[in-house]
Amino acid sequence: MSAFLQNLKIAQKLALAFSVLLLLTLTLAGFSLSGARSIDMAAAEISHTWLPSTQKAGEIGQFLSDHRRNVLAHILSTEDAMMAGYEKELADLASRFQAAVRDYEGLIVLPEERRLHAAIAAATNSYLAGSEKVVALSRQNQNEQARDLAMGQTRDAYLQIAGNAEKLIRLNADEAARLADEADATYDMVLLEVGGI
Repeated sequence: MSAFLQNLKIAQKLALAFSVLLLLTLTLAGFSLSGARSIDMAAAEISHTWLPSTQKAGEIGQFLSDHRRNVLAHILSTEDAMMAGYEKELADLASRFQAAVRDYEGLIVLPEERRLHAAIAAATNSYLAGSEKVVALSRQNQNEQARDLAMGQTRDAYLQIAGNAEKLIRLNADEAARLADEADATYDMVLLEVGGI
């Protein structure tokens, strides 16, 4: 090999050196692009799948909590105008809550998400129907009966939805964290590969 290199002209030696350098540069670029693509795919999945799912699950919990608070405030109110205001707010919150539950269905990726969403959807009907009964009793100033219903079956449905919405948030956050960890590992691997070349 040494004799071969000694017999080459300077132009040939330079061409060989540049060829080796070009090959190393292309190899380095290939490793870098492959790693960058993996990181980009992880970032896209986080931003297009897990972040919107986390936000929508948060909306489910927020609208539910706001709705529940207004139901309980309705029971405490005694003036018709205040009751009417709460009823208007309840109708808006119920609509937004149901829309968030429906919208989440289009974001489902994992079987566990599907199971949790199905439990939320099933409890939603029970919760909203019970809340309507509570408000009807409250409207008739049957506040003790309204309170008992609000703290019984309606509360159970509320807690089931709230608990499952929280589980959805954690599940989505865990999936995003898993992808972020994979992206970090890919970045570290690319640095090692590039450093090795």
